[in-house]
Amino acid sequence: MKIIAIDTSGDWGSAALHVDGAVRELGENHRGQHSECILGWIRRLLDEAGIGFAQVDGYAFGAGPGSFTGLRLAAAVTQGLALACDRPVIAVPSLEALAAGCGHPRVLACIDARMKEVYVAAYEHADDSWLCVRGAEACAPAALPLPAGAWFGAGDGFARYRDSLPHGWQSTIPAFDAEARVTAAVVAERALVRYVRGDVLDPAKVEPLYVRDKVALTKVEQGQRRD
Repeated sequence: MKIIAIDTSGDWGSAALHVDGAVRELGENHRGQHSECILGWIRRLLDEAGIGFAQVDGYAFGAGPGSFTGLRLAAAVTQGLALACDRPVIAVPSLEALAAGCGHPRVLACIDARMKEVYVAAYEHADDSWLCVRGAEACAPAALPLPAGAWFGAGDGFARYRDSLPHGWQSTIPAFDAEARVTAAVVAERALVRYVRGDVLDPAKVEPLYVRDKVALTKVEQGQRRD
């Protein structure tokens, strides 16, 4: 089984090639420059593996939420490659990939959504699947939903908005990794699970998972928030 996966949902952008259980990834921490690198990474991965685009079984991407520009880039590149090769697309929620890469069974993923908000979702590992306990949403840090029980926190939201999170949040999240990030390697691994169970998309129907439609605050809104 061969799967190409890309993720440009955040500052770290990457591409990965999953070939029969082995994963190779290339990436860098440079938001805004991913469009200049992504196709080169993919070409290099395929060349090193000695395979061509037509030999890839499916194309996957981190679907979001995350950077609006980054999500559109990942969706467009994946869609173009899949259409050209007549292959299916596998859309993997970015917060699921973030949770799956942490090595903990219960993860509350929380990343900076800009505009003084966070994107958050809760996932729990069961067998080979990650169950979505609470779906992705955008909210103010002070309104962060706290599921019952103890959870591991993952994502830069816990560091950036630490002083704004709900009172007593550390009882629910006794430990967190603010450096945790979404990687194409984990997107590829989660995509394989989806591919096997038939959870794939027609390339023509590919869309990012934005969660929030608003891209930026107006000047009036910026002033109100400052006040």
